[in-house]
Parts: sequence; structure tokens; C-alpha cells
Amino acid sequence: MKTITKNTLQQYLKEATTTLLDMARNTCWNTISNHTSFIISEIPNDVEELRKMHIERKKINDKKIPKPLHQVATELELIYENLYDINLYVYKSEKDRTIVEIQYFPKSSLDPEFYKIVKENAPMVHCKIATPLYQNDKTKKYDVNWELGGIKYKSSMFWHRLKFNWKYRKQRKFDPAVMKRLLDELWLQSDNGSTSIDHIWFSISEVSKSTNKKRKEVQEYLDFLVNNKYLEMISEDPLLYSFTKDGIEVIGLKQANE
Repeated sequence: MKTITKNTLQQYLKEATTTLLDMARNTCWNTISNHTSFIISEIPNDVEELRKMHIERKKINDKKIPKPLHQVATELELIYENLYDINLYVYKSEKDRTIVEIQYFPKSSLDPEFYKIVKENAPMVHCKIATPLYQNDKTKKYDVNWELGGIKYKSSMFWHRLKFNWKYRKQRKFDPAVMKRLLDELWLQSDNGSTSIDHIWFSISEVSKSTNKKRKEVQEYLDFLVNNKYLEMISEDPLLYSFTKDGIEVIGLKQANE
């Protein structure tokens, strides 16, 4: 493995970018452009800040102006002695451009005792392609832009959360047919998500009869929708439910694809 020096950092990042794009082409179905630009992010040491960075990543990064490699390399060279780990990610794949995010972890954020050990070390460089939580089939390619969200991502996460919920919290086997039947019924009663649902127990009863499941079992699927904020109770008396914004997006996409 080559030692990265301040003078060779730009060339090393160029080679790493080529590796990253090849990795993306092997795992994702997107057309990955060789025309690249870059943004830089510091990896925080604080756990809470790291969580916040992950949640608000898109909002923060979309405010940054992507730059050519030589410009970001110059910025990193200025802090070369403080660089411990450098990670390259595909932040966004566009038709004619690939935006690469370079995340770095500074040595100054390390534990003081460990810092003494590595303070003279050259930085490490890694190329990473993030994998969606719902990607169970490792041979199937996925959207490299999945971390940016969107309706298809929300729909995939909906089914992933549902299956996870049943696998680890329920004794009964998850039956996708029950959820699909319940969603169809609620979507019908809400006039395609535009009005409130005022006969929820009737809907549960209808799904129970058509799927041959007990009403208590159907209720568990309804509870999942509420607990994960796809559906909300907007009134207790009279009892009214309504699809949330995420619920309308996810269920609307499901209906459009059928």
C-alpha cells in the first residue's frame, strides 16, 4: 500500500475516485458519469453530532458548492498533518456529473493516548458505497442516490420496517397480503388519501373477513401504520384517522404501480 504524502494526496484521491466509480457501477444500476466534482465534510467525534450529520446530510451538503478535485485537494493539503482517515462516497449521481463527498476524520478528534501513537502517520483513504437497509438481495443492483430519499426510498423503507417489526417483535408470521388489503381498504375509505377515515372498525372488519384473519391481528397492522407515522388518529370522538404526508406518498406510489 502506497504511503500518502502531502505531495501525492491529489494523485491518490484521483486514483481512489476511479476505484469508487467502478465500485458504484458494479453495485448500482445508475449510469455513473466520469465527470466528477467534490464536496468536503468533517466527520464529528461526538455521537450526537454524528447522528445529526447523518439526518441532515442532504440539507447540509446541498448548500455546498461542488468543486474540481484540485481545489478540494488543496484544501485538504492545508490540514494534511491533521488527517487521520479519508472516506470517499458517491453523494449524488446525476446524468452528466457525479458528486463525490470526501469525509475526513481529524487526528485532533482522536483519544489523546491514541493520538500520540498515530500523530506521525500518513492518512488512510477508503472508498465506500453505502448499502440500503432494505437491500436483502446482494446480487441485485440498487439506486446509488438512495440516501437522498424520495418516494421510492420511503416505499422500500416502509416494507423493510414492517418486516423487521414482525421478525423481531411478533410471534405471528408477517403476511404482506394482509397489509396490502388493509392499505387498499384505508385508501378507498380516505378517497385516495384526501379525506379522513371515519369507519376504522368497519375497515378492520372487512379486512379480517377477506383475509381470514382475526380482527386483533389486523389491528396489529394498523398499529404499525400509526406507530411509524404513516397514519394518525386526528380525533377520538368521533374516532377519525388520516394518512400523514409520508403515508400518502408511500401508499400513493404503491397504488400507482399496481
